[in-house]
Amino acid sequence: MTRQLQNGGAQYTLVIDATAIHEQSGGAGTYLRALVSALGQMGHAPLLIARRNDNSPWPGALEVLRVAPSPRPLRLAWEHTGLVRVIAKAVPDGTVVLHSPHYTTPAWMPHRVRRVVTVHDLTFFSRPADHARSKRALFRRAVMTSARTADAIVAVSKATAAQYGAVTGRTDGVFCAQHGVDRTRFKPTELLDPDEARTDRELLAHAGISGRIIVSLGTIEPRKQIPLLLRAYEVVRMQAPDVGLVLAGQQWPSVELPAEQAGEQRLGFVSDRLAAALLRAAAVVAYPSAEEGFGMPLVEAMACGTAIVAARSDISVEVCAEVGTLVALDPTGTFVERLADALLDALRSGGTTVSAGLERSSQFSWDASARVHLAAYERAARSVS
Repeated sequence: MTRQLQNGGAQYTLVIDATAIHEQSGGAGTYLRALVSALGQMGHAPLLIARRNDNSPWPGALEVLRVAPSPRPLRLAWEHTGLVRVIAKAVPDGTVVLHSPHYTTPAWMPHRVRRVVTVHDLTFFSRPADHARSKRALFRRAVMTSARTADAIVAVSKATAAQYGAVTGRTDGVFCAQHGVDRTRFKPTELLDPDEARTDRELLAHAGISGRIIVSLGTIEPRKQIPLLLRAYEVVRMQAPDVGLVLAGQQWPSVELPAEQAGEQRLGFVSDRLAAALLRAAAVVAYPSAEEGFGMPLVEAMACGTAIVAARSDISVEVCAEVGTLVALDPTGTFVERLADALLDALRSGGTTVSAGLERSSQFSWDASARVHLAAYERAARSVS
């Protein structure tokens, strides 16, 4: 197979730096794996550069070079030196488009290597207290560097694209590529075949989950406002004591949660397959996040036909439109009470399949996202002169 891609008249080798992704990368990992798969299916298989300990199969990649060190400090240093050497050796001539899918990109690359950078959110600027000082400084610098050096920027939502322009002053060459959803995994219970339905039951039973549940899926970090959800659940439980709450997601060390209350389960990081089973089993999915880059669990919940209660934000409005129940964030201190009321209303509706959500989720696809990425790659390749 050839590494040279022909795209809109531009010829180049596509290299994707996957070194920031590991097995528990959450949304960023889902994004990149789905993108690589979609690109491969469209005939644009990339050369992938990964960590030495990366055991992922990476379907869709032309070749995977597992060469980068794993610890973050070493990997970030390697990105500015070793990545340049790996590309020079793997692709000794011709135009290269390097896609850096997680904010950071090498400080320098030869002119024939053009750069595309993905920006997921701008919370390092809008919510600085949520991040450790060293991480905040690193990613702020990376975002501003990308505005100066990248030939194209990929933003994962309209809201992120607008915020990126406001923060950096750059609006030219910014491509909005909304995430998609894997409909082979995320679909309503009614569409499961017998084997899939049995797997759902086995996974849920193994996790100790039964009965009616509220599910929160996603990394537990400050902006997700999980402490407020826990307070709202206390109110819910007074009126619906049979309803459980399941928190599924890796918890940041900086987040302190109270002790588990009755009816609550904390699963930590969950597999892709269990995540889908949880969203199908949920009577309602709670997503009280104050700010997101995209909010992938919202689309996944809609694809499963599950009711959604979320905090109102630019992203929840963009993704859910009029499908979910969106609770406004305000300074009056009534958010917890209104979140509890919205959850109770959703529970009273019986948790039936939400047809509007199914229809809305169909507007998000990884093929569409990949086509926007290809447009960004073409722009970058054409900048070589």
